[in-house]
Amino acid sequence: MVSIRDRDNTKKGRKKVFWSVFIIVFIIVAIVVGINVYNFIYESQVISELEKWGIDPSELTEEELDELLNPKESDIKITDAVFECENNNSVQSTGYIILLGLGNHNKDTYYYENSLMLEDSKVKGILTYDYDENLLL
Repeated sequence: MVSIRDRDNTKKGRKKVFWSVFIIVFIIVAIVVGINVYNFIYESQVISELEKWGIDPSELTEEELDELLNPKESDIKITDAVFECENNNSVQSTGYIILLGLGNHNKDTYYYENSLMLEDSKVKGILTYDYDENLLL
């Protein structure tokens, strides 16, 4: 015969197992939903960027669209290589050029950079050009 205490312990054990399984299933479902939402957002951003550039995504082939959505690993290799000039003392003077207009036309914005350039003992001049960003380079 099963006592009332044994029944209570069995119910408590079932509740513990239920909640453990429920939490594990909930976490797995949340991960799957999160991945799908992330992929949807990424694809939407790619399509909106294509539309900004005047490209109709429906005109792209399946391979081109797949390449945009799933980019391959780049062939570019980043190294810590340092270029050393063999004849670094041959420079007798230095000139700097500041190109304004890529979002900012205020000459005072580059005051700090200007002061650093002026600290260079070999500096002979700093040319500042104001560029109209509506034109092509």
